[in-house]
Amino acid sequence: MNKAVSWTLRFLLGIGLLGFLFWRVGISEILGTLRQMNLWYLPIVVLLYFANLLFGAINIVLLMHPREKKIPLWELFGFYMLSWAVGLFVPGRFGEVSLVYFLKKRDIPFGEGFLIFVLDKFISILFLGGVSAVAFFKFFDVETAVSLLIFVIVCIVAFGLPMFSSFLRERIKTHILRAYAHKFKGFSALLGFYVSKKFHLIILNFLTTGLRWLVSSVIYYFAFLSFGVSQPLWLVFLITCLTSVLSFVPITVSGLGIRESAGVYLYSLQGIDAPVVASSYLLVVVCSYTIASLVFYLSKYDSIFKTIPQ
Repeated sequence: MNKAVSWTLRFLLGIGLLGFLFWRVGISEILGTLRQMNLWYLPIVVLLYFANLLFGAINIVLLMHPREKKIPLWELFGFYMLSWAVGLFVPGRFGEVSLVYFLKKRDIPFGEGFLIFVLDKFISILFLGGVSAVAFFKFFDVETAVSLLIFVIVCIVAFGLPMFSSFLRERIKTHILRAYAHKFKGFSALLGFYVSKKFHLIILNFLTTGLRWLVSSVIYYFAFLSFGVSQPLWLVFLITCLTSVLSFVPITVSGLGIRESAGVYLYSLQGIDAPVVASSYLLVVVCSYTIASLVFYLSKYDSIFKTIPQ
């Protein structure tokens, strides 16, 4: 399928899911809730978004620490923000792979940059999977929770095996990458180096990932406060991680509509009014896409979409 058609269909599906969600909750009820918003919380939400992205950049810096030639944090922060912004507009998180393109611009070999990106994502999935395992048993019956847990474990194994299995890596090079395999040169050797000699950096990345998702939870915490509703931070943390896992399903652009629908359902189980939940998620969506648009406007990388794998 043509990439423009695919993107359009997935974006429209996400908008459709959001529209259906707002219709079910009640457009008039949501508009009424939005009118009661305390705008003093808006700058806090925006600043926390940038803090969240900064933690993401720090994760990459940690994994790049063994390199003799370092990239300054603030420059990498700019790269990371732009790759995140692309990820909001490209289905299935593939847009975030553009970070590898930016690293290559700073003379970091493609194989090395790709490993850093994939390893960081794998650590994030491990963390989210662990937190989601707790959330499953909090929000669902045991049978459903076990089924979901098995599904997450299968997904983690399916993601990790091609990375850590030398046999599968060779099969991928031979049967999938073929003529492009040389671009990933150094991936296997560097992975072994991190696991055997720099495992402490993986641990640090895992801890920083936890802080990043805690900041993400605080974003939603203040979004709720802007509508006069206070939720326990631990509950917001569980739901934020769980809905983030669901947003990885590549059927809409960046999980648009999926995350919000799941959030409304999960918070409704806790007795929170659906219009408040929908309005809080709408606030976060508008902030994220506004920030992403600003990042694009200030960026000189106008050909970035041409570098994204299809």
